[in-house]
Amino acid sequence: MTISQVKAVEFAQAIYAPIAPGVFSQTWCIEGVHVGYALIDNCASFTFAGSEGAGDWLRDFRAVPFKHPQLGILHDGFWQGMDAVFATLKPLLIGDVAIQGHSLGCAHAAILAGLCAFAAIPVNQLCLFAPPRVSYSPLAEMIRGWVRNTYAYRNGMDPVPEVALTLPCEPWTPIAKYIALDEMPGGIENILPLDYHKVALYRRGVKNLYPSA
Repeated sequence: MTISQVKAVEFAQAIYAPIAPGVFSQTWCIEGVHVGYALIDNCASFTFAGSEGAGDWLRDFRAVPFKHPQLGILHDGFWQGMDAVFATLKPLLIGDVAIQGHSLGCAHAAILAGLCAFAAIPVNQLCLFAPPRVSYSPLAEMIRGWVRNTYAYRNGMDPVPEVALTLPCEPWTPIAKYIALDEMPGGIENILPLDYHKVALYRRGVKNLYPSA
């Protein structure tokens, strides 16, 4: 059992502050990581928020390789707080599990999926909307071998999926091959690459891609 891609992106938009009322049965802010939980169609759904304030931007720019004993090299800023998040969410990670997020939330979603893999907790679906590069290749390989369905979306010229930058000495790796969206920002003056990053555009693009969902 999974949730639809449209529902996943709707969750990814709803977790941003102010959190949409009535969408999540429980929400947390754990060491600065914002996550919501909902049980929908017997699927335990976990949604991570993207960057919303100075603390989040500090996480984003802290692209220092951190060697996790099970997941390999991770982006240190993205890893911060995720051990506490996993401990908090673990009692709810049962049955059919779906995990999603936008931007920074993708990094947290991918790390949670990796922690689930190491703990032998099944994950049915991982949906990433504008995912930055959170790790070297071991995490991507772990997720590919464990998560039943993984989707990663990139809209137009959105630059976020290109960071952290891959260099010969630091081979940051995408979690999965990108599914292309092509939603234009509103207004001819709003066509800088980062304008393509808005979660509302990802929601519109996914709904256009799956009109019957």
